[in-house]
Parts: sequence; structure tokens; C-alpha cells
Amino acid sequence: MEDPHSNPEIFITWGREKFNVGFEKEGPGSLEGTTLKELKERLKEMTGVPLNGQKLVLSGAVMKDETAILSSLGLHPSSKVLLMGSKPDQKELAQTSTGSPEEHALLTRISQSVERISEIDRCTSIYRRKAYAIFVIT
Repeated sequence: MEDPHSNPEIFITWGREKFNVGFEKEGPGSLEGTTLKELKERLKEMTGVPLNGQKLVLSGAVMKDETAILSSLGLHPSSKVLLMGSKPDQKELAQTSTGSPEEHALLTRISQSVERISEIDRCTSIYRRKAYAIFVIT
């Protein structure tokens, strides 16, 4: 049973680490008054994982709308959230123009997207060739 006098909190799991994130009972700073982006900013302070490198998962679903209020995403006191993401090391940061962890995370996401698009393009090209071969044969 939850203590009616204590502030609500959610539980974050990041790899083997676990964090409790507390909220106000009402108003700004509460689950009903905090956006996903504000939670990500708090987690960045706690873990060092850049905002662009964070994926937060609740009940198997990735929470994406950073403007959404936490309670509207289904978070309630004692919710368990999985944080996926990693802190860039100094060598990785040195490869960016500013040395910013946010820049590194954004570049990583862009690179992953380009790789996925390239894979889709490669598969589409293979299917076109097969379709053309079938057309020529018939």
C-alpha cells in the first residue's frame, strides 16, 4: 500500500542500475505536470545518457512524444520504465565537431537511419531484379 504522505516516484532501470525518480504530488513537477522531455532531462543528469540517445520503454512500448505529459503516457506512481541508451566515451565525443554528447547521439541516430534505408534500398533492388527476371522469362 502506498504511503499517502510520500511523494510519488517511478522506477527506472538502465542496464544493471536502478533509479527512483520522485515527483511532486500535484502541479508542476508532478506526473500530471511533467513532460517526457523533462523526465529525459532529469535522466540525463542522473546517467549522462544524452537526450537524443535515450529510449524510454513502458510496458513494451517506446515513449516518443516528448511534449506529452507523463500521466497521459500511462505513467503512474510505482511505474517501471526501462531506459535504453549509453553514454558516449571521450573518443567518440572527439569525433564530433563540438564534443557534445547530444551531437554524438544525434549523429548516431542519423547513421542508424541511413543504414536502415540502405538495407531497405538493397532489398528493394533485389526484388526488382527478381520481378524483372520473372517478367522476361514469361
